[in-house]
Amino acid sequence: MGFSLLELIISVSLLFIIGVASVFILQNQLHGTLETDAEVMASRLIEAQTRAIAGVSNTGWGVRFHNATATTPYYALFSGSSFATSTLTYYLSGLVEFQSPGAGNITDVAFSKLSGTLSASTTIIIRLKTDSAKTKTITVTDKGKISVE
Repeated sequence: MGFSLLELIISVSLLFIIGVASVFILQNQLHGTLETDAEVMASRLIEAQTRAIAGVSNTGWGVRFHNATATTPYYALFSGSSFATSTLTYYLSGLVEFQSPGAGNITDVAFSKLSGTLSASTTIIIRLKTDSAKTKTITVTDKGKISVE
């Protein structure tokens, strides 16, 4: 009344197939989370640039990327040529972390009023916490071009 060898082989094969499929599904989901976070960051940069070009509040606008160690890392929309206080604050998903700026560091991307340009090009890099080789790079050129790679 036990299992036949054929039944055992089929059962083990099915478990193996399910296990392999689960790994691929999880990897795709993690990559999707990284992609989504990068695109959302780029959209916040575009929002700040649009506000700067439109002269909202008669000032430039920017985004602060703060890779905090004492609190949760975040990025925040701010008005003005430099960060004083945030208008809106956003947090990375729990699966993603900053690679650049490094731990404890801050990078401000401040767009000039009306032109929407920067004083220098800036790069922000995020990565998966579970696989630091999987990264997304958000670049803003001094001319204001925003890209995600």
